[in-house]
This record gives sequence, structure tokens and C-alpha cells, in this order.
Amino acid sequence: MAQMRNKGYSDNTLAFNVMMSLYLKFDEYDKIYQLISEMKRKNIRLNQISYNIWLSAHGSRGSVEGMELVLKQIKLDPKINRNWSVFSTMAAVFMKLGQIEKAEECLRNVETRICREDTVPYQHLISLYSALGKKEEVYRVWSLYKLKLPRVRYTGYHVMISSLIRLPRMASR
Repeated sequence: MAQMRNKGYSDNTLAFNVMMSLYLKFDEYDKIYQLISEMKRKNIRLNQISYNIWLSAHGSRGSVEGMELVLKQIKLDPKINRNWSVFSTMAAVFMKLGQIEKAEECLRNVETRICREDTVPYQHLISLYSALGKKEEVYRVWSLYKLKLPRVRYTGYHVMISSLIRLPRMASR
């Protein structure tokens, strides 16, 4: 990051997101928070990816309060569309924390924010409901997916099949 700053590459969101993603992979959460603070101080706009990384960092630490603080920041940012990905990220984190009701609430929020032509949120829903062991929900979302989209692509079938394969293992735990 210091080299990026010296070369003048640290004046945009992309540079910060790349570094924060790296820090997230190595569990360097304090460095993520420092970069968020630096972005705010330098008036570098946080985007959807920045917020998702920030949410994930708090979630990885088990800080529900931190996640809720980030969600408040998102709501205050008029340039950020609170789309499905924010709630998908939160659902995954709540699942890791064992807060199933909150995870399911986030998944319901994902469904209300899906754009008609976007296949990715359906795939995330199928995968996350599978991770929760919710077979009925997996099939319900799959039916919605096929109903709302004229053609299901290879990745859709791949997600569905791998989700179904994971379900019996989830049930036996």
C-alpha cells in the first residue's frame, strides 16, 4: 500500500478494494478498518465492494454490532444501492455466527431486490439456502429462477446440482 501511495495509485476506490480484499484473506481486519478510515478522510468514495468487504471483516470477527453500523452507513450513502449483494453477504456472515433467523431475514431481503434478468442472486440464494439445509427453499427459489428467466444457463444448473449434493450431508450433521 505504501508503494501504491508513493506512486500515486492510492487515490481511487479500486486500489483500496484490492488491498482490503487481500487483508480480508489474511484476517488482517484492523488494516481494513484503517483503510476505510483513510478512504473517508481522503474523500475516496466507498462502493458496493468496499462496503461488502467491511461487512465481511466485522462478520469474520463476530461483530454483529459492527455489521449493523456498516449497514447504517450504507443507508446514509445516497450513491449506494442497497442491492441484493449486501444482504447476501450479511446472510452468509449470520450463518457463520449461528444466527439463523437473522440469516433467513437477510435472504428474504435478497429476494425482494432481485432484478428480473440477473441470475447471480438466484444462484446465491440457492447456495445459501442449501447451506442452511432448507431443501424446500432451494426448490422454491429454483422454481422462481426458471420461471423468471427465459433460459437457465450452465452455472444455474451447476449451482443447483452442487446445492442438492450438499443437502443430505447437511441433514446428517
